[in-house]
Order: sequence, then C-alpha cells, then structure tokens
Amino acid sequence: MKSVTLCVAVLLLTMIFFVSCDEKPVPYGDEPPDTPVLANDDIVFPPGTYTYRAKVIEEGQPRWPEVQETEVSVQAYGGIIYIRYRDFIETKAGERRNNIITLFARNASKQCDLLQVDYQAIGAPDDFSIAWDGHEYGGINAQDKTSSKILLQIDIMDDMRPGEYPFTIELECEGEVFNELPCTMSVID
Repeated sequence: MKSVTLCVAVLLLTMIFFVSCDEKPVPYGDEPPDTPVLANDDIVFPPGTYTYRAKVIEEGQPRWPEVQETEVSVQAYGGIIYIRYRDFIETKAGERRNNIITLFARNASKQCDLLQVDYQAIGAPDDFSIAWDGHEYGGINAQDKTSSKILLQIDIMDDMRPGEYPFTIELECEGEVFNELPCTMSVID
C-alpha cells in the first residue's frame, strides 16, 4: 500500500510540475532581438526530430496556421528525388524565418548520400543573413537514409525595405548541381 501511495504522490508532483511550466519557444540557434516570441514556422523539437511549430498539435492550445510548403521532383541519380520546401515566405524586417528543406530519394538507384548534398543560396540580398543548420537523415530519430532534411534560417535585417526578394537554393551532390529551387522572401510593413 505504501508503494502505491508513493507512486501516486510522485505522479501528482510530476503533473503539477509540468502543468506549471510556461510555454516558451525552443530556439534553434541565436534568436534575433525582434523576432516574435512565437510563430508558426518556429523550430520545435518533439520526439524524433525538429519540425515547424505548426506541425505539432498541443492539447488545449489553438492550432497554428499551416506552414505552406511546395513539393517538386527531379530526375537524378537513376530515379526521382522529391523535394519539399517553402518557395514563398512572408515576413517583416527584423525577423527570422525558417525553411526546412526535405529530400526523399526512395527510388533512386545510384543514390547520392543525402547528407553529402551541399546547399547554397544564390542571389539573396546582402540584407539577409542566411545560415544552414541541422542537416540530418529523415524519419524518426534521423534513421531513414533515403531521406534527409536541413534547416535554412533567414534573418532579415531591421532596415530591409518592403518588397519581394527572389533567390535560388542550389542543391549539389558530388560536384554536380542537380536542382535549383526558386524561393521568394516577401518583406512586408
């Protein structure tokens, strides 16, 4: 009986601790000073791997607006590689936006190791600070070697003028560019 009472007490204390903790975003890298506290494209870490905040459903919390992603396919390495990413991102000056680029190459016979893919942002304005982070295999706990993802973090400088700024994300493996992804940042007031 004492062990049951002790188990119940530990369970109640644990529940009280987790209920009393405030929700705070989990930053991936350094947060720029003017980024809103929470946004649908914030990077969060549920069990398994990182993802957008909008893809995690939290009990008792309202749903976040969906992060709009585009899916394209390219013939490469003896098969088709599917690519999912954000091709249009709206933001304000002084904010950070995130773009998770995911590759799926399940039927490519001469598959390049997806962790060897190099990514470059071509033609991005100098007022964008671009960083690549979190390159890993896909799937639960990054165990699926037929898929990979990388995080593109774009910090928009405070004095960036409103407008649309197109650039290209170049994908290269073993010295060969196998795709160029168009992307547009729309800076609004």
